[in-house]
Amino acid sequence: MMLTEHCADGRIIPAMGIMLFLGNSYYAWQAIRMKNNNNGRDFTAQPYGLNTVGGFPFAFGIALSVYLAANPDACVATGDGSAAMGDETLCENAKFELAWEVTVASNFLTGLLNILAGIAGEHIVRVAPTAAMIVPLAGIGFTWLALNQIAPNFSPPAVGFLPMFLIFVTYYAKSRITLGSWRVPEALHVVFFGMVVGWIYGLNNGDAVSNAADAMQTPGLWAGGAAFTGFSEMGPYLGTIIPIAVAASFEDMMCLVSAQKAGDPFPIQETMIIDGIFTCIGAILGSPFGTVIYIGHPVHKANGAKTGYSFINGVVYLILCLSGVFPIIVSLFNKCTTGPIIFIFGLMICEECTKHIPERHHCAIFFGLFFSICDWAGTATGTNDCNRNSNRDTIAALVSTKMDTGFSFHSYPGNRTSEPPPSACGSSTPPVHLFAAAGLA
Repeated sequence: MMLTEHCADGRIIPAMGIMLFLGNSYYAWQAIRMKNNNNGRDFTAQPYGLNTVGGFPFAFGIALSVYLAANPDACVATGDGSAAMGDETLCENAKFELAWEVTVASNFLTGLLNILAGIAGEHIVRVAPTAAMIVPLAGIGFTWLALNQIAPNFSPPAVGFLPMFLIFVTYYAKSRITLGSWRVPEALHVVFFGMVVGWIYGLNNGDAVSNAADAMQTPGLWAGGAAFTGFSEMGPYLGTIIPIAVAASFEDMMCLVSAQKAGDPFPIQETMIIDGIFTCIGAILGSPFGTVIYIGHPVHKANGAKTGYSFINGVVYLILCLSGVFPIIVSLFNKCTTGPIIFIFGLMICEECTKHIPERHHCAIFFGLFFSICDWAGTATGTNDCNRNSNRDTIAALVSTKMDTGFSFHSYPGNRTSEPPPSACGSSTPPVHLFAAAGLA
């Protein structure tokens, strides 16, 4: 077996499962603790997952770069000391091992930087305008979560239309299937019917499922020193690591401000430091990708989600990632089925942005979206020269959005209004999380 398969199934995916279980469990406990400290007022746990903003730059900007730049002399030996120069598979394994070690070490350093940023997080949030914190979230929601995810549905309309139609019918028209007193979660409508139509139309095929089943293995759990051995080769990639760490820290702050506006003022310093600690733990377990609280807390809260969804979310991640069935589950679905669920999530984030910024400042929202749209267009299509440095472009887009929306916000009179205006988009919106949508508290 190639090391790429063994590393993904035996190290990376299990490490992600452990991280997601620990993080979701912690934030469920944090919400319970906040409830007890606030006279029994319910809090909605912060959603927690992988740092997708940093995932792609780490995969393509660091891991792939290390792999392609590996000197053939690095293929002198494999882990058991056997010669590898004459064996192409063993040589490829050695190069991949090096790329994985450097990326894991980079993830560990990112966690350390997140912890340091958490110390000053409260002071930054105190002085930064609200628009500068939540408009970048709307930009990510509009492009990477909404536009990027819904685009595949327009290619095979026979399959793509039904999930997209069901998304609007269930989430906005509130028309849902009920079985007795149990309301079928909105996302389940889309997943079930989209999967059925996908198999009928031919987007899914049995060969993919069969191949995933053949490659299935029981991953187990790995822990080692890769988070430290890769430091010696990390130097050339600090230009990627440091901006990603900064972006992860700012993403935490933006999400915390969003949760605060929704009525749940979670401790900023604690949250940012915990995110950094769990990222470091994941790196020690073999994960090259960090974890953070992610956008969407107000959407979960609007539908009455509390703490149970977060804990169940973590348990499901743990089972899927440690059982080895994850590739099989992925092979059962198609992008036209899963994309709309993420799409509506991004759309609702844009709605939430309009709720907490006065109407006279909405031009700053739309102006701030330009940076994310241009970043997405260049990165997703690969049609510009800047695409070669897409990770730096992403950070530049986020920073530019913060600066320009913050400037625009302060340029208006009356920008110190403390109370948010009534929603410009009508009633509050429900979440897209499967368990939150089911009403599990």
